[in-house]
Amino acid sequence: KICKDLDKDDGFPRVYSYCQWNEYNVLVTEVLGPSLSEMFDTHNSQFNPKTELYIVFQLIHRIQKLHELGFIIRDINPDTLVLGPKQTKKESIIHLTDFSLVKRYTSDPNNPLKHIPMTSGRSLNSWPRYASINAHLGLEVSRRDDMESIGYLIVYFAKHGKLLWTDQGFTGDVKQQIGEYKRCTPIERLCSDIPNVFAKYLRIVRNLEFDETPEYMKLKLMFYQHFLDAELEDDGLYIWSTNAPK
Repeated sequence: KICKDLDKDDGFPRVYSYCQWNEYNVLVTEVLGPSLSEMFDTHNSQFNPKTELYIVFQLIHRIQKLHELGFIIRDINPDTLVLGPKQTKKESIIHLTDFSLVKRYTSDPNNPLKHIPMTSGRSLNSWPRYASINAHLGLEVSRRDDMESIGYLIVYFAKHGKLLWTDQGFTGDVKQQIGEYKRCTPIERLCSDIPNVFAKYLRIVRNLEFDETPEYMKLKLMFYQHFLDAELEDDGLYIWSTNAPK
């Protein structure tokens, strides 16, 4: 149902059929292209600054759309962010494709009283690399946690595939240790050697209240101002675009 609600919007796969086959639920969608993870590997873990910022704009917009329908995605990672088919007009549109952990956070996005309550003792089911601090703590997640996950993902791209809690050789409870790293690492250190706008974004979304509506447009404009300050050409071309300069 979520997929059908969204499949008229860019960035969400078109759904053609849904059925049950034996013990399986089968969803038939349009054919898409490679994932962001695959494209990152193809380009030696280094997107150019313009591509990084275009990704930011799309992710914030995509998650905003989901939130406006009353849902949170609860798991954001580059393996499930998928581009359109190569050499088509959709080749640079990022699609959300994994809705297995999607949850309704409200029955009415326009009524704060309908928001789910804060609870604790929750399990961390999403990929820990990009999970929010609150998710690691076992707290109920909300819109702010989706936004925080976007923050870790875009820092991962900006730092060429490195986050301070990757490649640490953790043993034992890896989820718990990654959570400790996130809590104990100052944002400035996490975002060292990349533009300050990434640290600013993380500070804003980490300070959101549990039931607060993120200022999506303000966040996008903040990154667009950085785009202008960096004097990047707004031509819509990503590093992988068919017509991108070689």
